[in-house]
Amino acid sequence: MTAADLKVLSAAVEIGLPEPLRLLHITDTHVNLPGPGNPTEEAYTENFAAAIEYAKAQDLFVVHTGDLTVYNTPENYAFAKRMLSEVDHICIIGNHDLTLPGKVGHNDPVMGAKVLPEVQAYFEHDLTFSSRIVGGVNFVSLNNIHYRIKPWQVERLQAEAKRGYPIILLLHIPLFDSEEAKIMADKGRKCPHMLTPPEQYRAVYGEHTWARQCADADTLDAVRYIGSEPAIRAIFAGHLHERHDGICDCGKRQIITNGVFQGYVREIMVY
Repeated sequence: MTAADLKVLSAAVEIGLPEPLRLLHITDTHVNLPGPGNPTEEAYTENFAAAIEYAKAQDLFVVHTGDLTVYNTPENYAFAKRMLSEVDHICIIGNHDLTLPGKVGHNDPVMGAKVLPEVQAYFEHDLTFSSRIVGGVNFVSLNNIHYRIKPWQVERLQAEAKRGYPIILLLHIPLFDSEEAKIMADKGRKCPHMLTPPEQYRAVYGEHTWARQCADADTLDAVRYIGSEPAIRAIFAGHLHERHDGICDCGKRQIITNGVFQGYVREIMVY
């Protein structure tokens, strides 16, 4: 795959900037290089390289919303770090990034907490919460990969809102969007895999999945705050391997992009 082979989606976000900002939203690159304990048939390295080449050719700031890798291995992270080092970027991690080969610890918060320091060593910015102002926009990344948002993250987000810049919130797991959930159900995907699903989905999920993905009180409070905070102007997310641009149930615009491993990127104009 080359940059010319990419399927380029587009979107525009109006937030009142004096000068427009062009960026490339990429997500779910799913780098999966072979290594000890990780035999693989598809590495997806060409897809990642093509996305970076496109960003460089178009001079775009890159926003990566997680799942850089399929499994947490040195080979995968060395490649991901090398790719991202070629562009101006901000990134967050996804659930796969804290998963060991063979799906060991997949979506397991206890294992994730043990693995996180190894992954953090590859990055200069905090992978649990970070912010960066680019072109007058405060890009705030927040780790929600275990379907939880912690009170300390909300406190940090509130502090960012007080800085006075419009915020674009970067999440791996999207906030619940009833319209997107219906679209996915029509495609045969029963579990929307989004943050704060309503109780009506309990039977659809099954008790095991529901126990992992249903929201706790802190996460519900966090989503209510996100919906009520005027500084937060949009949310960019991944995880679903689907594309959607709509209003999530908390009232914020949310842009979800297909995975780079599927050959997709999204060019976004913020103005």
